[in-house]
Amino acid sequence: MTWEKELSIARHVALEAGALLKNLLGRVNQVAHKGETDLVTEADLQSEKLILESMGRHFPKDTIITEETGQHGAASKRVWLIDPLDGTINFAHEVPFFAVSIALQVEGETILGVVHNPCTQELFEAAKGSGAFLNQRPITVSKNSNLLDSLLPRVFPTRCIKIRVP
Repeated sequence: MTWEKELSIARHVALEAGALLKNLLGRVNQVAHKGETDLVTEADLQSEKLILESMGRHFPKDTIITEETGQHGAASKRVWLIDPLDGTINFAHEVPFFAVSIALQVEGETILGVVHNPCTQELFEAAKGSGAFLNQRPITVSKNSNLLDSLLPRVFPTRCIKIRVP
């Protein structure tokens, strides 16, 4: 089975939500804490609303689970997993590294995913049996097998960093 329709719609919705987020960057007034280091902004909620409306229109029988408001729709074998603003801390601090993330699982297996960073204009997408792409160009994992010659990105959890100001 090909997943062209689902991938096309997820791509379109991610681009729409990304445009919304880029327009809101630097203009958000409401920032709330969901946890000690976990934020939610009005941009998260606006992006989520846009995605829910569009995905719900195209796939009314599918379950949608979003980061901010949880499950929408009846339980089904097809589940869309949505992070409407992946990287809220960066967004809230106007750091242009955030994304819209959309994935589809069918019977528990991840079938496709789309990640869009509107600031860098990068659109990553992959579907089972079709490969992975960045801006519609095929991408692959590195052929480098030596860990010492590899690039390893690292994110430092904010709860572990203690900064003392004299």
